[in-house]
Amino acid sequence: MPIKAAALILAAGKGSRFGSDKRQATGPWTGPLLHHVLGLYRPLFENLAVVTGPDDPFGQEACRTFSAHRIVNPAAEQGMGTSLAKGAEWLVAEGIGRVVVGLADMPWILPETIAAVAAAGLDGQAVAPAFAGKPGFPRALPAALFPELLKLTGDRGASAVIDWHQALWLDCGDPGILRDIDKPEDVPS
Repeated sequence: MPIKAAALILAAGKGSRFGSDKRQATGPWTGPLLHHVLGLYRPLFENLAVVTGPDDPFGQEACRTFSAHRIVNPAAEQGMGTSLAKGAEWLVAEGIGRVVVGLADMPWILPETIAAVAAAGLDGQAVAPAFAGKPGFPRALPAALFPELLKLTGDRGASAVIDWHQALWLDCGDPGILRDIDKPEDVPS
């Protein structure tokens, strides 16, 4: 049964350290990276949205394939904060009460971890999964933070409006919450 929260996947980055569109990278998962990540979230959430940059046919196709709402960030090159602000705009307009924010370059997160973060965030608190004492992603945010998220600029995300040390850290045995893809060598063959 879908969790009564939205999932927002930030996928507007250009992957400059990767050297090409890392969302299209293939690895030990099925299909392109972005498809794999959306496949982790789609079964868990009735409302799934993806923030992409403008002129992004691949992102548009991925949203269509996974029945996700596409949010276009025309200022994507300015950083993650602008993508989160555009996502918050959609969340407010839709009247969504909580969101789980995931990153498009994190394919190793277990679906059980995503579900646990979403469930822990249902009572209106901010939640970050933790592995070996380190917080990772995805993170749950309550609607009370959306007005502040709307003001984000640059590359700083929700940490500009919340002290994550004051949030609930949900201990999990999932090292995938800390592992992302930045460079081609991060993709196992």
